[in-house]
Amino acid sequence: MRTIRENSSISRADIATSTGLNKGTVSSLVTELLNDKLISELGPGESSGGRKPVMLLFNQLAGYTVGIDLGVNYILGVLTDLQGNIYFEKQVNFTALTYEEILEELYTVIDLLISTAPTSHYGIIGIGVGVPGVVDSDKKILLAPNLNWRNVDLRSLLEQKYHLPVIIENEANAGAYGEKKFGAGKYFNNIIYVSVGVEVSDLS
Repeated sequence: MRTIRENSSISRADIATSTGLNKGTVSSLVTELLNDKLISELGPGESSGGRKPVMLLFNQLAGYTVGIDLGVNYILGVLTDLQGNIYFEKQVNFTALTYEEILEELYTVIDLLISTAPTSHYGIIGIGVGVPGVVDSDKKILLAPNLNWRNVDLRSLLEQKYHLPVIIENEANAGAYGEKKFGAGKYFNNIIYVSVGVEVSDLS
């Protein structure tokens, strides 16, 4: 699926060449992806001799994701398709809210994004949240000093409320990954990503 997503449109023969898989395996896996509505057949491509190949296309509208940038004084939410294209976005600015008040604002933004999602085969498939703080290997927020948060298990709260997979990540790490996959860094092996906010705190 990744090969098709990154090279749409592409033929079964080209997938076999690119991945090193034999043609029978490719054909079987392509059939599964077609049945799962994750790809579609675009139509015949150019022939290099013999029968024209059927070209395959990634179905980026099979589902949608919710992305949240939780800042010190704002919440920016986006609804994207499976290719990372932004379908809808909403930003809420705030000043000196309590933990509970920030959660309520976060829920409001997520609810709005979910409500704007077009009808699709898989609906909303997950929520990703970038936070201005230290996130451990279990994705618990250990410390977000500018929000006054310590040991916050935001992932569990969101999973219980929305019954969806949730990823929590440090906002700079998430931003760097986004630029590497979809933005300015996607054509480079190494990038430097700098995240500058409204305030720098001493974490020591």
